[in-house]
Amino acid sequence: MAKASVYISVDVEADGPIPGPYSMISLGACVAGRHDGDVFTPVDPEVQTFYRELRPISDQFVPEALAVSGLDRDLLVKSGAEPAAAMRDFAAWVKEVSGPAAAVFTAYPASFDWMFTYWYVMRFTGSSPFGHSPVPGHEDVFRRSGRASDQRGGQGDHAQALALESEAHAQRAGRRDRAR
Repeated sequence: MAKASVYISVDVEADGPIPGPYSMISLGACVAGRHDGDVFTPVDPEVQTFYRELRPISDQFVPEALAVSGLDRDLLVKSGAEPAAAMRDFAAWVKEVSGPAAAVFTAYPASFDWMFTYWYVMRFTGSSPFGHSPVPGHEDVFRRSGRASDQRGGQGDHAQALALESEAHAQRAGRRDRAR
């Protein structure tokens, strides 16, 4: 039997194309499913969520990238969460919702969200709650979801197989957290 795992859908908003010179300005996540070693079970993505808006780490930003998020950078400079505290909170949340199971990072586009998430957790906490590999392979996702692999490798099928709509989940989590 394979090790149990928890699939965590992550969505990042950033004010530029790469971490370091540019900043992650929001991080949203939700538990999207659980794999007991044999069977993948999607879960309600609104039950276990995490959301933070972060203070930028540099003065550089790309206006077009910032516009995508709809967030107010000036407000984030004044009142965004300190990145170190936000990443400690995120790592603790991932460990809490995963329990003894392995935390599996999933996102679309995975490369962008993984790049920022991994850079931030390593920079501000020194370790990653997901380990050092970003996401399972495409075939593994379909095997665990119980669906036959789509040889075209379409993003829509991949997201549907995991019952993921990362951006929508993170945005709903963010709206709910801001309303509190």
